Order: sequence, then structure tokens, then C-alpha cells
Amino acid sequence: MTKRQGISRAKAGLTVDRVVATAFDVLDAGGAGRLSTRAIATELGVSMNTVLWHIRTKDRLLELMSDAIVGEVDLDDLAGENLQQAAELLHRLRRAMLNHRDGALIMSGTFARNRTP
Repeated sequence: MTKRQGISRAKAGLTVDRVVATAFDVLDAGGAGRLSTRAIATELGVSMNTVLWHIRTKDRLLELMSDAIVGEVDLDDLAGENLQQAAELLHRLRRAMLNHRDGALIMSGTFARNRTP
């Protein structure tokens, strides 16, 4: 098998979700300073261009990672009035960001998309 065939096969089985999950692995292991498309590609065993083909830009990767962090926030069982619910949601978002090394840094400057359950 040639290098090109190996990359094509890897790209065919690779998904954006897997790239994002691997990005979190890289982030959790080395922090935001080590997060790069090259590090993600190395972890996945593919070329950097293969990673970029899936995410397009690093900014988009950060947006996808922010979306994933926001997606970890549980929206169920919010008790109390609106202000109490808002405070609880902010606490849950903080916990979701703290679940990942430099999670708040990843989210700063990005806009998480509104996801409906």
C-alpha cells in the first residue's frame, strides 16, 4: 500500500466528530498551546491536510470544540425561577469547560451554535 492509498483510506473512515474528539485528547494531554492540526493528524495517523479537509480551518475546529463543550451541559432538571435556572445553567457550563484542560480558553472568542435538544 502506498502512502497516498493509506491516507485515502484513513480519510474515508474519518469523521468530523472523530477529529474533534481527538482534538480534545490533544488538548487534555498538552493544553491549548499544543493544540494544532499537526498534533491532531499525528494522533490520528493521517496527514495534516486530511484533518484540514474535515475541519477546513483551526477557527472552525475551535467552534466545533466549543459546540461540543456546550453540548455537555445538561438542560434537564432546572428548578426554581428564571434567575435561579440561569445561574444553574452557568454553573453547569463552567463545569463543562473545566472538564477539559483550557476549556474556557477554547470557548473564548468563539460562538457556540444554538443546538436544540
